[in-house]
Amino acid sequence: MSDTAEKRRLDTRRKAIAGALFLRLVEQDSGADGDTARALFRKRLPGYLTREIDSTLFADLLRDLEAREAQK
Repeated sequence: MSDTAEKRRLDTRRKAIAGALFLRLVEQDSGADGDTARALFRKRLPGYLTREIDSTLFADLLRDLEAREAQK
């Protein structure tokens, strides 16, 4: 494996692990950290979803977050 390929593989793994942590905060943390993560996620994620398939992938999570916010 080339040095460039290895760096790309490690970068992808790093992003997957960080994303998993962030999703856990968004979905499960009921404290202030979770509230902050949910607000940031709802505000910023749509701008990152440039492909229709990506928007579809996150649609249910964004709907759930909006419903959760509306209950407050």
